[in-house]
Amino acid sequence: MRPRTLLAAVSPCPNDTFCFQSWAEGAIASPISLTLSFHDIETLNIFSQTSAPYDITKVSTACLSRIGEEYVPLSAGAAFAINGGPKIIVKRPFTISDLPSLRVAVPGRYTSAFVALCVLYGAPATIIEMPSCEILQSVVDGRADAGLVIHEARFVYQSYGLHQMVDIGDEYTSRFLTPLPLGVIVARRSLGIKTLDLLSDTLRHSIQAAKARSSLSPYILSHAAELHPDTIWQHINHYVTEQTETMTDEAYRWIDIFLEAQKRV
Repeated sequence: MRPRTLLAAVSPCPNDTFCFQSWAEGAIASPISLTLSFHDIETLNIFSQTSAPYDITKVSTACLSRIGEEYVPLSAGAAFAINGGPKIIVKRPFTISDLPSLRVAVPGRYTSAFVALCVLYGAPATIIEMPSCEILQSVVDGRADAGLVIHEARFVYQSYGLHQMVDIGDEYTSRFLTPLPLGVIVARRSLGIKTLDLLSDTLRHSIQAAKARSSLSPYILSHAAELHPDTIWQHINHYVTEQTETMTDEAYRWIDIFLEAQKRV
């Protein structure tokens, strides 16, 4: 295959930068190099459904039913909520029964976290969409009564004086008996099966190279929202799993179950 460069985009959260760093920096051998951009996950979700500028992109799993004609999931790079996932956090002692009457800050209507919230409890009457990195402060400031937190925020909310109302990942698993599929890496169908397989293999090698490192790279640190190394490692260890390296048939079944549940929202 002739060397080529593809346009790619992921979120700046540690599991994505961990997975892509070796490939993006040219530290592994591949005939395909990347021009890599970073955007908030909801921005990536919207791009994938509208202008679709990227050959490879991270999207929320909940978007797959909307972009299936253009994109196909790669078998590497996915994130699942195993043993905990997105959380609803609050400042005041609200309970889940209060949810319909609360102003809830959410990271986007197309995120898997928000779709799972709707699957489990129905859509809150009032949602305030904002970048995921702003949600904790919005609850602290009282601009929202509750926040649906993802990425690093789910690990640090207590340091903001906030409390967990419910772990959406745990509740989803309790109801559906599978982990909640959060995000996947997709690539254009038009690239063809051979290239798609090569992209999956290259991303897998990039993940393996990252696992072989003993310390956080400047690449990861420069993009992380929370800069404490312990938080970053906690995030990576939670969301970069065996299914991230290679999705099994079981993981694809988890995705199918989620997409089927989404139809009922």
